[in-house]
Amino acid sequence: MGSITHSLQCLSLLFLLTSVCSSTFNIPRLGTLRRIKERKPQTMSSSDQLPEDLQTFYYTQRLDHFNYGPDSYPTFQHRYVMDFKYWGGAKSSSPIFAFLGAESPLDEDIYYVGFLRNKAPQFNALIVYIEHRYYGKSIPFGSWEEAMINASTRDYFNSTQALADYAAVLLHIKKSLSAQNSPIIVIGGSYGGSGVSKLYKASKLKDILELVYTSAAQYKAPTDFQVNTICEVIDAAAAKKTYILDRIFQGVVGVLRNQSCYYMDEYNHQTQTNLNWRWHTFSKIVMPIGHDKSGSMFPPAPINMKRFVNECRSLYNVLPRPHWITTYYGGQDLKLILCRFGSNIIFSNGLKDPRAGIGVLESISNIVISVSTVNARSHCLDILSEESSILEWLVMQRNVEVKIIKGWITEYQVVQLAVINKQIQALKPET
Repeated sequence: MGSITHSLQCLSLLFLLTSVCSSTFNIPRLGTLRRIKERKPQTMSSSDQLPEDLQTFYYTQRLDHFNYGPDSYPTFQHRYVMDFKYWGGAKSSSPIFAFLGAESPLDEDIYYVGFLRNKAPQFNALIVYIEHRYYGKSIPFGSWEEAMINASTRDYFNSTQALADYAAVLLHIKKSLSAQNSPIIVIGGSYGGSGVSKLYKASKLKDILELVYTSAAQYKAPTDFQVNTICEVIDAAAAKKTYILDRIFQGVVGVLRNQSCYYMDEYNHQTQTNLNWRWHTFSKIVMPIGHDKSGSMFPPAPINMKRFVNECRSLYNVLPRPHWITTYYGGQDLKLILCRFGSNIIFSNGLKDPRAGIGVLESISNIVISVSTVNARSHCLDILSEESSILEWLVMQRNVEVKIIKGWITEYQVVQLAVINKQIQALKPET
């Protein structure tokens, strides 16, 4: 599931709608792609290895955008990367494509999120990738350890501050490039992730197996991690009347391929991404998701808010705020909120993505548009590189999105031209 939005005013809606689909329970990562060593060679690991067309910049970012006490005065260096290769320049009012980093360092997304690179030439667009605070090289307080040391330092690590960060960086870019008349197209996919504790007991193995299968369903790309393959090998094992554990293992083989030893670090390693997202979901973005005994292949795991609260208190000595996200962003009646305040937003969903069920699947208005396809399988597939697939339905979905964006930009430029002409007429001496 991906979202493409236009204008800074839409940023808050973008984050509301792309962040409501995860939890701290056994839910796989919600990034734009599944980060796993076997997926593709990692051709980019740091900004030092960026292609020559990309330039890295740092913006002096406010720690706290919403308060004026002394604690809000500190700043940190906020990383963003720009690609000027296709830009038509400020004088031509060419657009800016901005990718909003999510729950991981920026580096891999620069490589994998190819929608911007693929479409920038036909728009003469400037490409901007902005890192999320507390990830990668955009760390307040001098180091990640200091930034996450206690509740006071972690309190600035939330989506509200991140939205203000993005707005500040984009306004800075427009000012520094004299590009005030360039429209901004904001592109983002999902917003989440989850961390799993180390494998100390059998229950943790169950959790990891659940993540293996749910990740396979979520990231079933056109060429790999096919759910059909998993089902086929499980059914074949069942036909031989093998033990249920043997069938489960055959399913794992269907996901991770046949190996002499299975490295499960993706599912239990305490990475910066996993630990950061855990703080998110234990503080202001509380999204517990469970399942009952019906309609699922998994053992029942209903929501237990008491256990969740106790875990938050144990780990961080804070109480979660389950209703903060909907109170702040106005998500109680999403259709009504979008109808009143939304503009120039595309909600792109593939109906075979398990997350599509909580997506916006119907257009709200002629400027809040749903673009869905029954064939799309992998999470956020339409904003990844075009070379990842040549499927006809995927090409069609991207073409629809591009046509809508072109319409927005044309309308924007017509309005801008009218404003400029009016200003010119006002400067002419009266005859």
